[in-house]
Amino acid sequence: MSLALLPVRAQAQQFVSVGAAASCAGTVLKGTVHATVQAAVDGAIAARDSVVEICPGTYKGPVTVNDLGAMESLVIRGVGADEDVAGMVVITSPGTPGPIIDVVTANNVDIKNLTIDGQLMMVPTAPGGEVVGVRYREANGVLENIIIQNIGNEDGSAVGIGLINQGPVVFIGQPLETRVALSHSTIRNVIGTGIVADGAGVNRTVDQTAVIGPVQPSSVVVANATGNSVRNADFGASLTYSDGVRLEGNTFVDVRVGVLLQTSQDGVGCSTPTSPTKNSNIVDNLILDPAEAGIALVNGLLGNPGPGPNTIQGNSIFTDVAVPMAPLFIDGQDNVISRNTIFAGPGSEIVDATTGTGTGGTANTYDDNRCFGGIQSDLCR
Repeated sequence: MSLALLPVRAQAQQFVSVGAAASCAGTVLKGTVHATVQAAVDGAIAARDSVVEICPGTYKGPVTVNDLGAMESLVIRGVGADEDVAGMVVITSPGTPGPIIDVVTANNVDIKNLTIDGQLMMVPTAPGGEVVGVRYREANGVLENIIIQNIGNEDGSAVGIGLINQGPVVFIGQPLETRVALSHSTIRNVIGTGIVADGAGVNRTVDQTAVIGPVQPSSVVVANATGNSVRNADFGASLTYSDGVRLEGNTFVDVRVGVLLQTSQDGVGCSTPTSPTKNSNIVDNLILDPAEAGIALVNGLLGNPGPGPNTIQGNSIFTDVAVPMAPLFIDGQDNVISRNTIFAGPGSEIVDATTGTGTGGTANTYDDNRCFGGIQSDLCR
């Protein structure tokens, strides 16, 4: 069939195709066609086009979206005739340190229907050995139907998705914070951390996303997360220096610790001020076969307040592992732990390291928790 007989694809003005071919997915590309994703992004920024479409194929990174100026938005998306578009449009690691896709100081950048594959290239960690699948830094947007896989570096500190805020940064006269929504995506085989959100003002949601190990030390860090699945990770979700985070309806399977809430220290070598995780809700999550703890509130700073106040409610923690573990490990104060269901074998126990005027002489409130198996604890009430 000649190109003249093919339908025309005109939704975008900037296209990427293998070898800059003039058609993809059975349609003619009406616009500027590029052989690399970076060239198409640069072309969109220069021409103030709002959409970059990528045809099925494999393209080498890195890709940087930086300084959009007066542009209100940019969508970078894979297209194809097959329903599994994300698996057909692949951006690979360049084999050098840094993010494969880096969105920096940019407003409303949406990335959809792509696979970002690090190919497990063990990039040297020094100098500049940071390895990230996708990073948003002082930027915002949506990640949807994304596969991030095989991200690794030599010391195991790679990151699948990094949401970073050092700001706020002034952008077109307005403060710009990092705000990213991640949905319907898969993160797998990251030799490091699946999702990291770091810095004040980082606003993030993670919805209907699967994180599949090996992922260490954690899969989801500091994120509002709903309906996600995490398997084979050190920590299912890890919250440090977090305020007002909600983890709801997630499933954590075969993890060392299902949910970890921590106190962090502000400033190197300083004992104060501290930043305990607080005002967060850990609600209706399912934690299966945690090796050490189901939900742990940990204070790593001697003499400082641990995480709290937080609400731990309606979670189900089950393990058939014969090794004793702590379904709940609490070293924080003013937390409410209620209506949780726990099943664990003999020798497992609920640990509360605090003292105070709360339930059972602790500094926390326990109410209507139900324990089965070999657990013997006055905090099951």
